[in-house]
Amino acid sequence: SILSKPIIDNTPIGSYLLNMLSIDILKIRTQVIWCLSNIAGDDRKYRNIIVEKGGFDKVLYILDRNIDYEKRDIEFLKVCVWFISNI
Repeated sequence: SILSKPIIDNTPIGSYLLNMLSIDILKIRTQVIWCLSNIAGDDRKYRNIIVEKGGFDKVLYILDRNIDYEKRDIEFLKVCVWFISNI
């Protein structure tokens, strides 16, 4: 889409957005995953870039390590599932 293209063309996903997944604050990770999900859902080319840069594996790793079933991190879980469905 016309909104994702400038982000992809002008922001190196591998060195910025995906690196933000390393920030150990769940709210930030949730927002980054939401952003990546939007980008991946816009175009197959963008989805492939995210996968090639390790985004899918990083999100699965974060999902595995951050789900607290007692706290019911539903928003985080919903964003992760949406990301996976867009990949």
